[in-house]
Order: sequence, then C-alpha cells, then structure tokens
Amino acid sequence: MTRAVMPDMLKRNDGRIINVASSAGLEGVANFSALGAAKAGVIGLTRALAKEVEETGVTVNAVCPALVGIKRGGTPVAKGKKVKPPSDIAEVVVFLASEAARAVTGAAIEVSWRT
Repeated sequence: MTRAVMPDMLKRNDGRIINVASSAGLEGVANFSALGAAKAGVIGLTRALAKEVEETGVTVNAVCPALVGIKRGGTPVAKGKKVKPPSDIAEVVVFLASEAARAVTGAAIEVSWRT
C-alpha cells in the first residue's frame, strides 16, 4: 500500500502513512515469537521510511496496540484480561493523521494499559 501511495504524497509534499504494528513488536511476548518478529519488522519499516522522507511533508508512524477488546466468533479474544477498546487505538490514528502531528515521524506509539 505504501508503495502505491507514496509517489503522490511526495509530489504533493504532504501525507501521512500510519502502520499498525503491535506492542509485541516493541518487546517480546512469550508464545508469540512470530507475531513479535513480524510486528518488529513493521516498526523497522516505519522508522526507515520516515528517514527516507524526512525532508518532505510526509510523516510515517506506527501504532502499537496491546490487547484490543474485540470478539471473534462471539468469544472475547482476551477473556479475563484488561483490553483496550478499538476506539482508543482509533483516537491515536486520528491524531497521527491530523495536522497537529506534522512534527511526529518515525514514532512507534504504544497504546496500552501502562500508566
């Protein structure tokens, strides 16, 4: 997707790329090594692309949610654990897409229950 939209963004000298990774890509999670490795790759791609376009008006960031409170087949995916509602992640994405985030690039923003 990035390959398809980046040329137009660079022509306009404006745009936002927002990748969805995972907190598992920031720190390992037991029994989820493949997920952690894949999401760490998304974070690496995000940071590398941000450097490639840092002299333009294009920003490239990643959102890294922890457990998200959704259901699959009627069953909560994280039964008994604290989860984030999808709207919390959406709020971070909306911010990154806004003009207010024009100076934020190369970030991997964790959305979690940590205080």
